[in-house]
Order: sequence, then C-alpha cells, then structure tokens
Amino acid sequence: MANVNMPKPVVWLGAVLCVAGGYLLGVVVTAEDPEVGTAEVVSFTPSSSELCLRGEALVGTEAADDVEGDGEDAELCGQWMRPPDAQDPAEGTTFRFWVQATDDPPSGERGAANVLIYGDVVD
Repeated sequence: MANVNMPKPVVWLGAVLCVAGGYLLGVVVTAEDPEVGTAEVVSFTPSSSELCLRGEALVGTEAADDVEGDGEDAELCGQWMRPPDAQDPAEGTTFRFWVQATDDPPSGERGAANVLIYGDVVD
C-alpha cells in the first residue's frame, strides 16, 4: 500500500469533520461557569418549589429583568431546581445560588415560572 488515492469528497468530509470537532472542543473548553452568588431566603413553597431570595447579588444575574427592587432589598422569585438530598430552606437562611432565565415563560408572562434557581443552603 505504498500509494493510496482517496476520492476528493472523502478528503473534504474528513476536513469538515476535523474543523467541526475543533470548534466544538473550543466551545466546551472555553464555556463560562455560571456566576454564583449568595442571598437570603425570603420564602419557600414546597408544593410548587417556588423560592424567593433577597440580596444585592441578584441584581447582576441573568434574570436581572425579573428582579424587583435595588441593592440589598432586591428580590427574585423562581423555581428552585433542588438537588435530591436538599432540605427545605428556612426563611432568613443564607442560600448560594445561580439563576437561569428561560426565553419563553409557560404562562406567557414573565415571572417566577421562567426563572430557574440552582443552588442550596449554605452550611
């Protein structure tokens, strides 16, 4: 097998796959971590998993459009995407979190239904 000739379409397909693989690898390696903050638990409703937080760290989050108030009085409510072993947070406890805002709220209006809160109570 001293001389192997491949058809041009096969060579082009290989080149495209290499470029696409490099692009995907670059996206995965350079992806930013979510910004983690801490806030105080205002309320938690176990039946709906609605969690409301208060604190200055809420202002600079991805869901900043849904935050009510400014500074230390800023409040945000959303659906807590709780870990399986998490305990219900009590009012006034410190909560470490990051948020994600969905583009299309289920009810058609922006509010707690389109804000997903990830995190847990700080020990």
